[in-house]
Amino acid sequence: QELLDKQSNSYEKKTGHKITLEVLNGCGQGKIAAMYQTFLRDEGFDVMDAKNAPTYNHPYSKIEIHRGNIEMAHYLSNLMGIHDSLIIRNDDETLMIDISLIIGKDFQDLSSYDRAVRHYSRY
Repeated sequence: QELLDKQSNSYEKKTGHKITLEVLNGCGQGKIAAMYQTFLRDEGFDVMDAKNAPTYNHPYSKIEIHRGNIEMAHYLSNLMGIHDSLIIRNDDETLMIDISLIIGKDFQDLSSYDRAVRHYSRY
């Protein structure tokens, strides 16, 4: 039970659903997607992939929700420090993930950055 508690978050405990997502580097900062992948796994998310976004010209970090309850995106935005106005509904039931998290050029301004950067030295 303790292991389950450690690997789940309050959203999963409330709903029974583990949020699945990918982290995309939308700013060009080396290893930023891997850093947030580790941080979010520690926070109880199922991070399926961490890779570069198609472009690095994302000024702001944002959340694209592909399926499921919008509350998943609000839970992630609150944890990350991303304003709810940067949650975009982009329904695609063919994807294996609920959410795409795009890390933008504002990553150092996110409230989660100080906690996430502790995972940076692992790479």
